Amino acid sequence: MDSSQNCYNEDTTKLVEKLDESERILFKEGQKALNDFQSWETRKTEKLKTSEMVKNHRKRKRVVLEES
Repeated sequence: MDSSQNCYNEDTTKLVEKLDESERILFKEGQKALNDFQSWETRKTEKLKTSEMVKNHRKRKRVVLEES
């Protein structure tokens, strides 16, 4: 996991070939997390949206206030 976080944009072929299957899975997940973080940090991620739960909560709160 540590190795996957410290080799951004590098050839990892030799490093990965020494790993067993479970280590490869962890390495792949670490690389994905690093790439996601780099995208977030450079603002390449999608625009944040309000979740449906929050939208519905606001609607219910408004209905309660209007009935009072």
